Amino acid sequence: MARKRRTFSKEFKLEARINRLEREKSILKKATALLMSEETNSIR
Repeated sequence: MARKRRTFSKEFKLEARINRLEREKSILKKATALLMSEETNSIR
C-alpha cells in the first residue's frame, strides 16, 4: 500500500511539473510573438 501511494505521489508530482512546463512554454511563445511583432512594427 505504501508503495502504491509513493508511486501515485511521484505521478502526481510529474503531472504537476508537466502542467507547469506547458504553461511556461505557452507564455514564452506568446512573449516571443509579442517581441517579434514589436520589432516588426519598429522597423516600419
